[in-house]
Amino acid sequence: MTLWLAKILFGIVVPLWGVWDLYNYAKAKKYWIPTTGVVVGRKRSGRNTYPIVKFETEDGKEIEFEGFVMLPAFIYKDGKQVDVLYSKDTPDKAIMATLFNPLFDLFVIATGLYLGYLLFFLKR
Repeated sequence: MTLWLAKILFGIVVPLWGVWDLYNYAKAKKYWIPTTGVVVGRKRSGRNTYPIVKFETEDGKEIEFEGFVMLPAFIYKDGKQVDVLYSKDTPDKAIMATLFNPLFDLFVIATGLYLGYLLFFLKR
C-alpha cells in the first residue's frame, strides 16, 4: 500500500506541481509588469522571516508587500534591490521574481518522473 502511495506521489503529483509552477511562471512573465523594489524591513512569523519590499507602480503609487521567498531571509538585507512582478489590476498582490525558478521546476518534473518510473518497475 505504501509503495502505491509513493508511486502516485512521485510519478504524478510531484511532476504536476512542477508543470503548474512553470505555467504560473509563464503567465506571470506574460501578463505581469516587471519592476525593481527595495527591501525595507523584515517580518517574523513563527520560525520564518520574510522581507518587506517596497516598489513603485507605473502610475507612481508606492506599494509595500511581504515577499515570500524560498531562500533564507538574511540574504535580503534592508536596502537590497529585488526584482518584482505585479499585476496592474492588483499591485498589492505583487511577488518577488526570485520566487520563480524554471530550472528548479524542470528539475522537479524530471526527478518526479524518474522516481515514479523507478517505483513503477520496483517489485516487492
